[in-house]
Amino acid sequence: LHHFWRSQIMIRNQEAFERVGLEERGMEVCVSSWDISASGEDCVPLEFMSECEKGANVAKGGHKGESIQGQEEDISGLVGEEPVAGGAALVVSFKAPFDVLEANAAWCDLFGFKEGGIVGRTMRMVQGPGTNQEVLRSVVEGARDGARTRGVVTFYMASGDDAQCAISAQRTAAGACSLAMSLSDAVKHKAAMLDESGLSQALVSVAGGHPVEEVNQSFLDTFGIHNTQAIGSALGSLTVGPNTDLVSWRRMMASAARGVSQSVRTVLSAASGEEVRGKVAALPVLSEGGGGVSRVLVS
Repeated sequence: LHHFWRSQIMIRNQEAFERVGLEERGMEVCVSSWDISASGEDCVPLEFMSECEKGANVAKGGHKGESIQGQEEDISGLVGEEPVAGGAALVVSFKAPFDVLEANAAWCDLFGFKEGGIVGRTMRMVQGPGTNQEVLRSVVEGARDGARTRGVVTFYMASGDDAQCAISAQRTAAGACSLAMSLSDAVKHKAAMLDESGLSQALVSVAGGHPVEEVNQSFLDTFGIHNTQAIGSALGSLTVGPNTDLVSWRRMMASAARGVSQSVRTVLSAASGEEVRGKVAALPVLSEGGGGVSRVLVS
């Protein structure tokens, strides 16, 4: 009987995906945690969830020893994967040390520079001991051929304070590199511990298919599944239902994959078909070597 209900829910979920013209694989997330109850009442939120709601994506400081290459991203059809219009951005040359050709007002406000104090200089102005130059070079130079590349790098403000930033690069029509930046609240892998106090959580990979790597008991109880069913399955196939706000869900997960946490209130579905209403937050988790997001913790 349990397997029958599971098959019916999976069929219904697939129909929901098709109804909005989105592929199921695009709905999977990295690491996620749910602040939900069956009645829709809020549970006590995680610290990072309250920060998301306030829009206070606070940089956590520099991460030394980052070693992975910048990631090339497939942005086809991804809602929310494009940098936010009006966000902080530089236009730089493709050759290190990356001459700064333009700096918009949002970037100057974020980093504390006047436009005349950075344009005509190089990106060495915002680098320091915690900056992984290999990741920065990989992200910038990787966009030379038209791909959009991304990574997480520590930069330094005009004040000297360090800030962990999610960066995304693409080639401009003029043949330069447009480098979008946002403060990143991605955490180190060892900090992405599942909570056992009642908050439903899942840790998922950003790899193709976004398979579930870990879940806690609260997640299993909430969605009515066994651990063997959860591990290795696509997160969306276990949680998304016909009334899930798929656009907001994808936007949240895309933002987390880029390095910036986000939350959304939506309706999910348990294996029994019962609706699970609540608030979901996705927290980016850095790869073990740093320099990019490899998992997402969803609560």
